[in-house]
Amino acid sequence: MRRQLTIAGAALGVAAVTILLLAALAPPAPAPSEPLNEEVRERRVSFDGYESGVWPYLSSERGFRRTSPVNVVVRGEPSTVLEILKSGDATDFEDLPPEEEAEGPGPPGSRTDGPLNGTAGENLAIDWESTEGATRYAYVDDGSADGGRWIDESAQLQDGTYYGHRHHIRLYESPREDEPWVAMQAHSEHFDWFTLRHEVHGSDSTQDRVESAFFGDPRVDELWRSYVANDDSSDSDGWASMVVLLVGFSLIGGLTIDVDRHMQRTLTPVDRRRLHAVRERLSMRLGLLVVTNVAIVLGVRFGGIALERHAAFLTMHQIAALLYPILTLGLPLASYSLATGIERRMDAALGASSGLAIGVVADYMYLRVEMIAIPTLFQRLAVILALGLIAAGAASRATREHRINGLVTTGVILWVALLAATVLQII
Repeated sequence: MRRQLTIAGAALGVAAVTILLLAALAPPAPAPSEPLNEEVRERRVSFDGYESGVWPYLSSERGFRRTSPVNVVVRGEPSTVLEILKSGDATDFEDLPPEEEAEGPGPPGSRTDGPLNGTAGENLAIDWESTEGATRYAYVDDGSADGGRWIDESAQLQDGTYYGHRHHIRLYESPREDEPWVAMQAHSEHFDWFTLRHEVHGSDSTQDRVESAFFGDPRVDELWRSYVANDDSSDSDGWASMVVLLVGFSLIGGLTIDVDRHMQRTLTPVDRRRLHAVRERLSMRLGLLVVTNVAIVLGVRFGGIALERHAAFLTMHQIAALLYPILTLGLPLASYSLATGIERRMDAALGASSGLAIGVVADYMYLRVEMIAIPTLFQRLAVILALGLIAAGAASRATREHRINGLVTTGVILWVALLAATVLQII
């Protein structure tokens, strides 16, 4: 029992290190620190000379709930704003089919002018496409004594792939025809194969990307950033991009070393004997276990993107039905099968959990994720631990008496429980 606890602790250690790496790569989203009081509800983002404005947050319901920050506001006709966003030499815009919907950040119900704070770079060729997503409401105020009202999106645009990484913006129009403006919420998101949902992982880079579409455009009169104090959600810094259209238009490498030579010079005879013992334990089967788990995670990611782009006869849900079993069944089956040729339980556990950990970190690096939700971090920790236990239970020393032992049983129960919780949107 003590040995089994040690093995479980080792797998948990790999998972914990992975979580720390992911947290460093993409820090968890902070919870709002400021209470939602009357002063916060009365905030408006507006332009000089305009009476109308918008609350600096979107809400998942028709009530004051800080779901995501409004980070771009453009003064001008909505049609011109859309035209600028969609213009570009390398663009090919089309409406997405109904099944290509962004589920939003997690399960339902989950979760005045200032100085310039940064400018966008060169005008990028951005493939903004029309899309549909989970409804988010904006509170717009026309400046009258009647107060404001909640409205839903007038349009949504995207740039990217459904099963990879994409930028997503929601647009909301002014309640007054004589004061035309468009407020936007721009964020980046990725499809999470472990939860089968799109996870929002940041807003700052997409705000820069949207801003770059206006930067240098001849129809733009002014562009600056204004602090609107909504920096307590997502990775927002509280600065919104403010754009004014012209009235006429408004109608790893580098360093290498010889490792073997360095080790020969610095290692003692005892160190060399220990290193030799480690090399003896690093069998071909162990290396294959690590590589296979990395390949499964990344293969599902790139396979989904490839099918989305080249298999037009498949819907988004059909692609998920094809690839999700490869992840959920392929990982434990491959780990169990390959671990049967490994002698030590510790080696098998570390091989399987390390392979999955490397795949998860590499996947997030490819997606350029800027922020990860805390529940997602704990979910990844649990799946890495579960896979390590399954592999440990399949090692030769663990199966001498019983092929189905405590390590395998615990790992499978944890794995199945995580899948069930995902399907039921508990996590």
